[in-house]
Amino acid sequence: MEKKMKIEVSVNQGDSTKKRGDLLEELAKKLLEAQNYLVETEIRKTGMEIDLLCTHKTNSKQIYVECKAYKEDNKIQSNVIKNIVGIKSIENYNEVWLITTSQLGKDAKGLKEKLEKGGQSSEFTFYTPEKLLEALQDSNTICDVNIVKNSIETKLNSKHKLGEHLLLITEYGYFWAVEYLEGGKPISVFIAYAKDGKLVEDIVLLDNLSKTDTSINHYNFKKNLDIIESQDETYYPIVKQHSIKLNDVYLKKINDTGIKLTHPNKNELVLEDIFVYQDLQDIEDNKKSRFSSEKLLTLGEYKRSMIFGEEVSGKTSLIATLQKEYSKKDFIPIYVNAQFIKSSEYKKFESILVKNFKKQYLELTDKEIKEILLKDKDKLIILIDNFEDLGIKKHLYKTLFLEMLTTTFSNILIFSDDSAEMEIMTKKDLKDKLVDFEFYKIKEYGYRLRDKVIEKWLNIGVEEVLLDNHLLEKKDEISKILETIIGNKFIPTYPLYIITLLQQIESGTNSNLGGSAYAEFYNYLIVQAMSSTQIKPDELDFYHSYLSYIAYHYFIDNRRELEELEICKLHDNYSNEYHKKNFTEVYKNLVSAKLIVENNGYYSFGHNYIYYFYVAKYLSDNMDKRGKAEAINEQINMLTKRLYRIEFANIIIFLIHHSKTRAEMIIDKIMEEARIIFEDIAPSTLSKDELVNINELVSEEIKLVLESKSPHEHREKILEAQDNVNEDETSSDNGTVPQYNEDIQELDIFGKINLSMKLIEILGQITKNYYGSLSKTDKKEILTELINLGLRNLNLFIKQFSEYRDLLEQDIQEKIKKKGLTSQADIEKASKKIIFNFTELITIHFIKRISTNISSKNLFDDIESLSLDTEALKLIDMATRLDFTGGLNKDKIFSLSEEFSKNNNSIPKELLRFFVIEHLHKFDVEYKKKQEICDKLNISVAIQKNILAKKVTK
Repeated sequence: MEKKMKIEVSVNQGDSTKKRGDLLEELAKKLLEAQNYLVETEIRKTGMEIDLLCTHKTNSKQIYVECKAYKEDNKIQSNVIKNIVGIKSIENYNEVWLITTSQLGKDAKGLKEKLEKGGQSSEFTFYTPEKLLEALQDSNTICDVNIVKNSIETKLNSKHKLGEHLLLITEYGYFWAVEYLEGGKPISVFIAYAKDGKLVEDIVLLDNLSKTDTSINHYNFKKNLDIIESQDETYYPIVKQHSIKLNDVYLKKINDTGIKLTHPNKNELVLEDIFVYQDLQDIEDNKKSRFSSEKLLTLGEYKRSMIFGEEVSGKTSLIATLQKEYSKKDFIPIYVNAQFIKSSEYKKFESILVKNFKKQYLELTDKEIKEILLKDKDKLIILIDNFEDLGIKKHLYKTLFLEMLTTTFSNILIFSDDSAEMEIMTKKDLKDKLVDFEFYKIKEYGYRLRDKVIEKWLNIGVEEVLLDNHLLEKKDEISKILETIIGNKFIPTYPLYIITLLQQIESGTNSNLGGSAYAEFYNYLIVQAMSSTQIKPDELDFYHSYLSYIAYHYFIDNRRELEELEICKLHDNYSNEYHKKNFTEVYKNLVSAKLIVENNGYYSFGHNYIYYFYVAKYLSDNMDKRGKAEAINEQINMLTKRLYRIEFANIIIFLIHHSKTRAEMIIDKIMEEARIIFEDIAPSTLSKDELVNINELVSEEIKLVLESKSPHEHREKILEAQDNVNEDETSSDNGTVPQYNEDIQELDIFGKINLSMKLIEILGQITKNYYGSLSKTDKKEILTELINLGLRNLNLFIKQFSEYRDLLEQDIQEKIKKKGLTSQADIEKASKKIIFNFTELITIHFIKRISTNISSKNLFDDIESLSLDTEALKLIDMATRLDFTGGLNKDKIFSLSEEFSKNNNSIPKELLRFFVIEHLHKFDVEYKKKQEICDKLNISVAIQKNILAKKVTK
């Protein structure tokens, strides 16, 4: 074997030359698909044949690839290069690649060098054997040959018996062939799988390989087995406990995110850059309390657990992280993919453990590994993934497998998607085999965990130099964008979605994904999902149109799922009206992309945002079309009059995103609905006169105490509180499918308040998202209506408290007397304080609801342009500014405080101090400035255990 020879495409004797070329093309296809290309084979053009034509899934760049599976003595000649240059010129492809298993001849090499020096050098890539090997290793198609050599040398207990190596490309797979030397001369070869470096022990496979037309078929391929067996079987390297650690190759593999992620501060992100432990919920705990999955590392408490989660919930990332951390703690965790478990017998399961141990840890003999499995059972942790795909299909044998597993091993963690949950939890014979197991479900990221992910993302590459306040401000900015995109559970808040959105938010600051173009985020998620399937870039228009068509029919039929016969009929209708594609192909792609879910013959949309996105897209696309405009616009009118339905409100939000040219008309309709809610009640001013019955409840000055906590500690508490509230919220309309043409409901007072809050949210999104395209006049009108709607709601409560104050006092005093207070003066004082505090909390709620929905630096000037002539408007303006690091304006705060104190107006005064304390908790403020503000506003600084501010009376 010549030293220059590195790759051979080997076929069986008598096979055609085309078979050799097909094998190399198949290899090239894998290489390109790993780089996100769609690959077409056997392309025929007029007067020419093209091996591969590749189109990038993201940017549609086309690469023409020519493959030459020549033997080493048949070098590439110049006519080959001239040919590919000509094809590129004629077809105007972006790039041309030449992939060859042999070297270039002299003239060909000269042409290659000339092209590489020219102005089009980037458009030509030449994969000669050495470069091809490097590319295959980089794409994880093959492993480094040194892994094979090290493994063999360990078995031989020698480093001087191996010669040249060769990559074999065959119909049986890809293999490394390494020469075995005696006296410095090759006498045999070792054959190993090129993917993982494991030696081939299958005698039939070795025999088949030896019959191919490779240049090394004169060796006895099976002799390597005899060589290994001839070594002294009594020799085993001493394996110390501390040396049983996951190997570097495997650690690198499980640290791979599995998706292409970009970040401005790091070229290639790995799992540990972005991973945050998910929360788990005990399925059998009625309290449904959450805890961090990091607690699974406390093996004594969670030594036997079964964890369920949706496919995108991050199960595999969690397993990889747990395995790595268990290993650091001197345990021996072994990962097993359940689909390879095809027998309930221990011996066969043991062979899987041995095989996986070799890949994940050390290249030891089977006997050594079995000894470790036997002697170190307390340290052994069995991690089983994808239990829903368990290779054992018969129910009886599943039961026997679980029995074997639980009687043999102490520490077992089993992971499965939701599809297996019902089977495990309801079938007694299976559940009985897991009698001492705990059962958990992976939860979506709540506010607290989303905050942690954002912080990890922002710290990548700059953790040591990023100022705390800058970090906090950036976190706030991204959190607000993220919360808007996520909406009312539009998108599942699992790691994959959060990281994808963070990546797009980061790029959106410098692209068309910033500012008002939130619809682009949803479009990006959908296109990404499509690109993960066989959907080609030139088919995107079809799928967008098709999904909007069926979404609209779900909508008008008041359905959320259709039987297969119904969906087939709808598909036929679309085919007759627009374009025909094979039903099976379309739904295979849509289900694979998880845009559509098929469950027992019923089809529904994968997530809320997909349904809302496409219903709104259909309405937007057809609101001006002849024959459809009248009906569509009437449906939009009906939606805007039924915004108390969560689904309809969400569709309208998406419709505004889609319909920029008609957004003004839709906004006007929303404004009309906002104006009629509590239209007979004036907006609250929080003036002294308005609050006279409330202010007189205060007989002593109220003192506030500022907690001595860091902003990070404070935020953690607030986010936990938000998670607790969010846990009880639902995104459905009481489990029903609302009808867009249903009778308009007569809302009670609470229904009107809920509708008011939704309208405030919608109008807030409009002003924040479209600040650049709305005129100042339009923004002023929208902001005014949004604020007035919130203040009318507030005034409703204030009037009620003022009107029924005496009755409330009497009722509260009666209840206080039962607590044992005997002094009438103390009872009266306590009742007044309760009513005042409750009024204050209600007022804070509405002012914060308003300010949060208009909180944007882009709107500061617009808010300031309003007539800020009431206490309520001044507080709203101040609350929006205090939401940002630079919002603590001492002079303005002192001026307002003096104004409220001078008028003896306690509620606005307390609200101002509340907002200031909230800002001091959220951001790092220079101590001197903090002390000056606290002194001026009579806020004490002390260590307290309560969350925001503890009210005490002097």
